Amino acid sequence: MDYFIGKCGDVNTKDGKEFYLFNDEKIASFKIYNFDSLSTIHYEFFKLLPDYPLFNSTNTIIAFNLYVKENYRKKNYGKTLCNIIFDECRKLGVEYFLFHINSNNTNAEKFWDKMEVKKLISNENLSIFYKKLWLLLI
Repeated sequence: MDYFIGKCGDVNTKDGKEFYLFNDEKIASFKIYNFDSLSTIHYEFFKLLPDYPLFNSTNTIIAFNLYVKENYRKKNYGKTLCNIIFDECRKLGVEYFLFHINSNNTNAEKFWDKMEVKKLISNENLSIFYKKLWLLLI
Protein backbone atom coordinates (compact mmCIF):
# COMPACT_ATOMS: atom_id res chain seq x y z
CA MET A 1 0.00 0.00 0.00
CA ASP A 2 1.52 3.28 -1.10
CA TYR A 3 -0.04 6.26 0.63
CA PHE A 4 0.68 9.32 2.74
CA ILE A 5 -1.03 10.25 6.00
CA GLY A 6 -2.45 13.70 6.52
CA LYS A 7 -3.96 15.45 9.54
CA CYS A 8 -5.54 18.86 9.86
CA GLY A 9 -7.74 20.68 12.32
CA ASP A 10 -8.36 20.38 16.04
CA VAL A 11 -10.64 17.96 17.94
CA ASN A 12 -11.79 20.81 20.20
CA THR A 13 -13.43 22.86 17.43
CA LYS A 14 -16.75 22.50 15.63
CA ASP A 15 -14.84 21.50 12.48
CA GLY A 16 -12.98 18.69 14.25
CA LYS A 17 -9.73 17.08 13.18
CA GLU A 18 -9.57 15.26 9.88
CA PHE A 19 -7.28 12.33 9.19
CA TYR A 20 -6.81 11.15 5.64
CA LEU A 21 -4.83 8.79 3.47
CA PHE A 22 -3.87 9.87 -0.02
CA ASN A 23 -1.65 8.99 -2.94
CA ASP A 24 -2.47 10.88 -6.15
CA GLU A 25 -5.95 11.41 -4.73
CA LYS A 26 -7.69 11.20 -1.36
CA ILE A 27 -8.23 7.51 -0.57
CA ALA A 28 -9.94 7.69 2.80
CA SER A 29 -10.87 10.26 5.42
CA PHE A 30 -12.30 10.38 8.91
CA LYS A 31 -13.13 13.23 11.29
CA ILE A 32 -12.92 13.14 15.07
CA TYR A 33 -14.29 15.59 17.62
CA ASN A 34 -14.11 16.28 21.32
CA PHE A 35 -17.28 15.05 23.06
CA ASP A 36 -18.38 18.55 24.12
CA SER A 37 -17.79 20.24 20.77
CA LEU A 38 -20.48 18.13 19.12
CA SER A 39 -23.34 18.19 21.59
CA THR A 40 -25.15 21.02 19.83
CA ILE A 41 -24.11 20.19 16.26
CA HIS A 42 -25.29 16.60 15.86
CA TYR A 43 -28.58 16.74 17.71
CA GLU A 44 -30.03 13.40 16.54
CA PHE A 45 -26.91 11.57 17.65
CA PHE A 46 -27.04 13.03 21.16
CA LYS A 47 -30.80 12.64 21.41
CA LEU A 48 -30.37 8.91 20.85
CA LEU A 49 -27.39 8.61 23.17
CA PRO A 50 -28.72 8.16 26.69
CA ASP A 51 -26.99 9.73 29.63
CA TYR A 52 -24.06 7.36 29.88
CA PRO A 53 -21.73 8.61 32.62
CA LEU A 54 -19.06 6.42 31.04
CA PHE A 55 -18.59 8.89 28.17
CA ASN A 56 -17.51 12.46 28.85
CA SER A 57 -15.42 15.31 27.49
CA THR A 58 -12.17 14.09 29.06
CA ASN A 59 -12.24 10.45 27.98
CA THR A 60 -14.29 10.26 24.77
CA ILE A 61 -13.69 11.13 21.12
CA ILE A 62 -16.58 11.07 18.69
CA ALA A 63 -15.98 10.22 15.05
CA PHE A 64 -18.03 10.98 11.98
CA ASN A 65 -17.81 10.45 8.27
CA LEU A 66 -15.44 7.57 7.70
CA TYR A 67 -15.18 7.44 3.96
CA VAL A 68 -13.13 5.18 1.72
CA LYS A 69 -13.31 5.89 -1.98
CA GLU A 70 -15.13 3.04 -3.69
CA ASN A 71 -12.24 1.74 -5.81
CA TYR A 72 -10.04 1.53 -2.67
CA ARG A 73 -12.49 -0.46 -0.54
CA LYS A 74 -11.63 -3.95 0.76
CA LYS A 75 -7.91 -3.13 0.55
CA ASN A 76 -7.35 -2.37 4.28
CA TYR A 77 -7.26 1.43 3.88
CA GLY A 78 -10.21 1.90 6.24
CA LYS A 79 -8.62 -0.38 8.82
CA THR A 80 -5.27 1.38 8.45
CA LEU A 81 -6.85 4.81 8.92
CA CYS A 82 -8.84 3.64 11.96
CA ASN A 83 -5.74 2.19 13.60
CA ILE A 84 -3.87 5.47 13.04
CA ILE A 85 -6.75 7.35 14.67
CA PHE A 86 -6.97 4.86 17.56
CA ASP A 87 -3.25 5.38 18.24
CA GLU A 88 -3.67 9.16 18.10
CA CYS A 89 -6.58 8.96 20.55
CA ARG A 90 -4.52 6.84 22.94
CA LYS A 91 -1.76 9.48 22.85
CA LEU A 92 -4.38 12.06 23.84
CA GLY A 93 -5.42 9.87 26.80
CA VAL A 94 -8.79 9.02 25.25
CA GLU A 95 -10.44 5.84 26.52
CA TYR A 96 -13.53 5.63 24.31
CA PHE A 97 -14.05 6.02 20.60
CA LEU A 98 -17.73 6.68 19.87
CA PHE A 99 -19.39 6.89 16.45
CA HIS A 100 -22.57 6.17 14.53
CA ILE A 101 -23.60 4.67 11.22
CA ASN A 102 -26.91 4.66 9.42
CA SER A 103 -28.89 1.66 10.63
CA ASN A 104 -29.37 0.29 7.13
CA ASN A 105 -25.66 0.40 6.19
CA THR A 106 -24.82 -3.32 6.38
CA ASN A 107 -21.40 -2.90 4.73
CA ALA A 108 -20.33 -0.43 7.40
CA GLU A 109 -21.64 -2.70 10.13
CA LYS A 110 -19.57 -5.62 8.76
CA PHE A 111 -16.48 -3.39 8.63
CA TRP A 112 -16.91 -2.20 12.23
CA ASP A 113 -17.54 -5.73 13.42
CA LYS A 114 -14.05 -6.62 12.17
CA MET A 115 -12.69 -3.60 14.08
CA GLU A 116 -14.03 -5.13 17.34
CA VAL A 117 -16.45 -2.40 18.28
CA LYS A 118 -19.59 -2.84 20.37
CA LYS A 119 -23.08 -1.62 19.51
CA LEU A 120 -24.38 0.66 22.22
CA ILE A 121 -27.86 1.54 21.01
CA SER A 122 -29.83 1.93 17.79
CA ASN A 123 -33.10 3.13 16.31
CA GLU A 124 -34.53 3.06 12.79
CA ASN A 125 -32.06 5.75 11.62
CA LEU A 126 -28.84 5.39 13.57
CA SER A 127 -26.76 2.79 15.33
CA ILE A 128 -24.22 4.04 17.86
CA PHE A 129 -21.07 2.03 18.51
CA TYR A 130 -18.06 2.39 20.76
CA LYS A 131 -14.60 0.97 21.15
CA LYS A 132 -12.67 0.84 24.40
CA LEU A 133 -9.16 2.07 23.67
CA TRP A 134 -6.76 0.47 26.08
CA LEU A 135 -4.20 3.08 27.00
CA LEU A 136 -0.57 2.38 26.33
CA LEU A 137 1.59 2.22 29.41
CA ILE A 138 5.15 3.33 28.86
